Amino acid sequence: SARITATIPVESRQRHSAVLAPDDQIIIYGGTRTTDGVDFNQVSPDVLVIDTKKDPFEITAPEVSTNIGKFPTLTTHSADLYGNYMIVAFGNITRQNAEPLGRSEKIYVMDIRNFTWINSLELTNQANNNKTTSSSGSQSSNNDKTTIILASVLGVLGGALIITAGFFAYRFISKRKTEKEVPGFFGSNFDRYDDDAGVPGTPVESRYNEFERFK
Repeated sequence: SARITATIPVESRQRHSAVLAPDDQIIIYGGTRTTDGVDFNQVSPDVLVIDTKKDPFEITAPEVSTNIGKFPTLTTHSADLYGNYMIVAFGNITRQNAEPLGRSEKIYVMDIRNFTWINSLELTNQANNNKTTSSSGSQSSNNDKTTIILASVLGVLGGALIITAGFFAYRFISKRKTEKEVPGFFGSNFDRYDDDAGVPGTPVESRYNEFERFK
Protein backbone atom coordinates (compact mmCIF):
# COMPACT_ATOMS: atom_id res chain seq x y z
CA SER A 1 0.00 0.00 0.00
CA ALA A 2 1.12 3.57 -0.67
CA ARG A 3 2.56 5.64 2.17
CA ILE A 4 0.92 9.02 2.70
CA THR A 5 2.05 12.02 4.70
CA ALA A 6 0.09 15.18 5.43
CA THR A 7 1.29 18.73 5.97
CA ILE A 8 -1.95 19.67 7.75
CA PRO A 9 -4.46 17.88 10.01
CA VAL A 10 -6.82 15.85 7.83
CA GLU A 11 -10.19 14.65 9.05
CA SER A 12 -11.38 11.25 7.99
CA ARG A 13 -14.27 11.54 5.56
CA GLN A 14 -16.76 9.68 3.45
CA ARG A 15 -19.17 10.43 0.58
CA HIS A 16 -16.55 12.69 -1.00
CA SER A 17 -15.32 12.86 -4.63
CA ALA A 18 -11.88 12.45 -6.18
CA VAL A 19 -10.57 13.36 -9.64
CA LEU A 20 -7.16 12.82 -11.23
CA ALA A 21 -5.56 16.04 -12.48
CA PRO A 22 -3.24 16.17 -15.54
CA ASP A 23 -0.17 16.60 -13.29
CA ASP A 24 -0.83 13.26 -11.52
CA GLN A 25 -2.40 14.96 -8.53
CA ILE A 26 -5.59 13.66 -6.95
CA ILE A 27 -8.07 16.36 -5.96
CA ILE A 28 -10.47 15.39 -3.17
CA TYR A 29 -13.54 17.50 -2.56
CA GLY A 30 -16.32 17.54 0.00
CA GLY A 31 -17.69 14.63 1.96
CA THR A 32 -18.87 14.22 5.53
CA ARG A 33 -17.63 13.03 8.90
CA THR A 34 -19.42 11.47 11.83
CA THR A 35 -19.19 13.41 15.09
CA ASP A 36 -21.32 13.16 18.24
CA GLY A 37 -23.86 11.00 16.50
CA VAL A 38 -24.27 13.40 13.59
CA ASP A 39 -23.50 11.51 10.40
CA PHE A 40 -23.37 14.37 7.90
CA ASN A 41 -21.06 16.89 9.52
CA GLN A 42 -19.16 19.22 7.21
CA VAL A 43 -15.47 18.34 6.74
CA SER A 44 -12.53 20.71 6.97
CA PRO A 45 -10.67 21.45 4.82
CA ASP A 46 -13.14 20.59 2.07
CA VAL A 47 -10.50 20.51 -0.70
CA LEU A 48 -7.41 18.29 -0.45
CA VAL A 49 -4.67 17.52 -2.95
CA ILE A 50 -2.64 14.29 -2.98
CA ASP A 51 0.66 14.58 -4.84
CA THR A 52 1.34 11.08 -6.25
CA LYS A 53 4.70 12.07 -7.74
CA LYS A 54 6.23 12.19 -4.28
CA ASP A 55 7.26 9.21 -2.19
CA PRO A 56 5.53 8.96 0.16
CA PHE A 57 2.41 10.61 -1.27
CA GLU A 58 1.83 14.03 0.22
CA ILE A 59 -1.52 15.54 1.20
CA THR A 60 -1.87 19.32 1.17
CA ALA A 61 -4.77 21.74 1.50
CA PRO A 62 -4.65 24.42 -1.21
CA GLU A 63 -5.91 27.93 -0.58
CA VAL A 64 -9.33 28.02 -2.20
CA SER A 65 -10.88 31.25 -3.50
CA THR A 66 -14.18 32.06 -5.14
CA ASN A 67 -15.62 34.69 -7.43
CA ILE A 68 -19.20 33.44 -7.08
CA GLY A 69 -19.76 34.44 -3.45
CA LYS A 70 -20.17 31.99 -0.60
CA PHE A 71 -19.68 28.45 -1.78
CA PRO A 72 -21.26 25.44 -0.03
CA THR A 73 -19.49 22.22 0.86
CA LEU A 74 -21.22 19.26 -0.75
CA THR A 75 -21.51 15.55 -0.08
CA THR A 76 -22.90 12.60 -2.10
CA HIS A 77 -22.28 14.73 -5.18
CA SER A 78 -20.64 13.88 -8.51
CA ALA A 79 -17.42 15.36 -9.87
CA ASP A 80 -15.48 15.11 -13.10
CA LEU A 81 -12.57 16.83 -14.80
CA TYR A 82 -12.63 18.67 -18.13
CA GLY A 83 -9.25 20.10 -19.05
CA ASN A 84 -8.30 22.43 -16.20
CA TYR A 85 -11.79 22.52 -14.73
CA MET A 86 -13.35 20.34 -12.05
CA ILE A 87 -17.11 20.19 -12.50
CA VAL A 88 -19.18 19.39 -9.40
CA ALA A 89 -22.88 18.63 -9.63
CA PHE A 90 -25.82 18.13 -7.25
CA GLY A 91 -25.38 16.35 -3.91
CA ASN A 92 -26.32 17.62 -0.45
CA ILE A 93 -25.25 20.84 1.28
CA THR A 94 -23.41 20.14 4.55
CA ARG A 95 -23.13 22.22 7.74
CA GLN A 96 -20.88 22.27 10.78
CA ASN A 97 -22.18 19.92 13.49
CA ALA A 98 -25.61 19.65 11.93
CA GLU A 99 -27.59 17.67 9.43
CA PRO A 100 -27.42 18.73 5.76
CA LEU A 101 -29.47 21.72 4.65
CA GLY A 102 -30.91 19.80 1.74
CA ARG A 103 -30.22 18.89 -1.83
CA SER A 104 -28.17 20.99 -4.19
CA GLU A 105 -29.58 21.40 -7.69
CA LYS A 106 -26.68 23.47 -9.00
CA ILE A 107 -23.51 22.76 -10.96
CA TYR A 108 -20.25 24.35 -9.81
CA VAL A 109 -16.91 24.71 -11.59
CA MET A 110 -13.43 25.05 -10.11
CA ASP A 111 -10.35 26.18 -12.03
CA ILE A 112 -7.77 23.73 -10.66
CA ARG A 113 -4.87 25.88 -11.87
CA ASN A 114 -5.51 28.31 -9.01
CA PHE A 115 -8.25 26.46 -7.06
CA THR A 116 -10.87 29.12 -7.68
CA TRP A 117 -14.61 28.54 -7.96
CA ILE A 118 -15.68 30.38 -11.10
CA ASN A 119 -18.90 31.36 -12.86
CA SER A 120 -17.70 31.24 -16.49
CA LEU A 121 -15.57 28.95 -18.65
CA GLU A 122 -13.05 29.59 -21.39
CA LEU A 123 -13.59 26.53 -23.54
CA THR A 124 -12.86 27.96 -27.02
CA ASN A 125 -9.25 26.80 -27.28
CA GLN A 126 -9.96 23.47 -25.65
CA ALA A 127 -12.95 22.88 -27.91
CA ASN A 128 -10.85 23.69 -31.00
CA ASN A 129 -8.05 21.43 -29.81
CA ASN A 130 -10.50 18.63 -29.15
CA LYS A 131 -12.09 19.18 -32.57
CA THR A 132 -8.68 19.09 -34.29
CA THR A 133 -7.67 15.97 -32.39
CA SER A 134 -11.00 14.35 -33.18
CA SER A 135 -10.71 15.28 -36.87
CA SER A 136 -7.16 13.92 -37.08
CA GLY A 137 -8.16 10.76 -35.27
CA SER A 138 -11.18 10.33 -37.55
CA GLN A 139 -9.06 10.84 -40.69
CA SER A 140 -6.47 8.37 -39.41
CA SER A 141 -9.23 5.89 -38.61
CA ASN A 142 -10.72 6.30 -42.11
CA ASN A 143 -7.29 5.75 -43.69
CA ASP A 144 -6.82 2.60 -41.65
CA LYS A 145 -10.25 1.33 -42.70
CA THR A 146 -9.48 2.06 -46.39
CA THR A 147 -6.19 0.17 -46.15
CA ILE A 148 -7.90 -2.81 -44.53
CA ILE A 149 -10.63 -2.87 -47.21
CA LEU A 150 -8.11 -2.66 -50.08
CA ALA A 151 -5.98 -5.40 -48.54
CA SER A 152 -9.04 -7.60 -48.10
CA VAL A 153 -10.19 -7.07 -51.71
CA LEU A 154 -6.72 -7.75 -53.10
CA GLY A 155 -6.42 -10.83 -50.92
CA VAL A 156 -9.75 -12.19 -52.17
CA LEU A 157 -8.87 -11.49 -55.82
CA GLY A 158 -5.44 -13.07 -55.41
CA GLY A 159 -6.95 -16.15 -53.80
CA ALA A 160 -9.52 -16.46 -56.60
CA LEU A 161 -6.81 -16.23 -59.27
CA ILE A 162 -4.73 -18.90 -57.55
CA ILE A 163 -7.72 -21.24 -57.26
CA THR A 164 -8.69 -20.70 -60.92
CA ALA A 165 -5.15 -21.27 -62.16
CA GLY A 166 -4.88 -24.41 -60.04
CA PHE A 167 -8.17 -25.75 -61.45
CA PHE A 168 -7.13 -25.30 -65.08
CA ALA A 169 -3.69 -26.76 -64.39
CA TYR A 170 -5.34 -29.81 -62.84
CA ARG A 171 -7.66 -30.21 -65.85
CA PHE A 172 -4.75 -29.93 -68.28
CA ILE A 173 -2.62 -32.49 -66.45
CA SER A 174 -5.55 -34.91 -66.08
CA LYS A 175 -6.34 -34.66 -69.81
CA ARG A 176 -2.76 -35.36 -70.85
CA LYS A 177 -2.62 -38.34 -68.50
CA THR A 178 -5.86 -39.78 -69.95
CA GLU A 179 -4.61 -39.42 -73.55
CA LYS A 180 -1.51 -41.45 -72.76
CA GLU A 181 -3.36 -44.25 -70.96
CA VAL A 182 -6.43 -44.83 -73.23
CA PRO A 183 -5.83 -46.22 -76.81
CA GLY A 184 -7.53 -44.47 -79.71
CA PHE A 185 -7.40 -40.93 -78.32
CA PHE A 186 -5.82 -38.30 -80.52
CA GLY A 187 -2.30 -37.58 -79.45
CA SER A 188 -1.77 -41.09 -78.05
CA ASN A 189 0.64 -43.72 -79.31
CA PHE A 190 -2.22 -45.29 -81.31
CA ASP A 191 -3.19 -42.28 -83.43
CA ARG A 192 -2.04 -43.91 -86.68
CA TYR A 193 -5.27 -44.53 -88.55
CA ASP A 194 -6.59 -44.87 -92.11
CA ASP A 195 -8.33 -41.74 -93.40
CA ASP A 196 -10.69 -43.74 -95.65
CA ALA A 197 -11.89 -46.57 -93.43
CA GLY A 198 -12.64 -47.45 -89.87
CA VAL A 199 -13.03 -45.29 -86.87
CA PRO A 200 -10.49 -42.53 -86.40
CA GLY A 201 -7.96 -43.65 -83.90
CA THR A 202 -8.36 -47.39 -84.58
CA PRO A 203 -4.92 -48.91 -85.12
CA VAL A 204 -4.30 -49.67 -88.82
CA GLU A 205 -2.52 -52.95 -88.07
CA SER A 206 -5.58 -54.25 -86.20
CA ARG A 207 -7.90 -53.67 -89.18
CA TYR A 208 -5.51 -55.45 -91.58
CA ASN A 209 -5.45 -58.47 -89.30
CA GLU A 210 -9.26 -58.60 -89.30
CA PHE A 211 -9.32 -58.69 -93.15
CA GLU A 212 -6.82 -61.50 -93.24
CA ARG A 213 -9.07 -63.73 -91.09
CA PHE A 214 -11.98 -63.52 -93.55
CA LYS A 215 -10.00 -64.41 -96.67
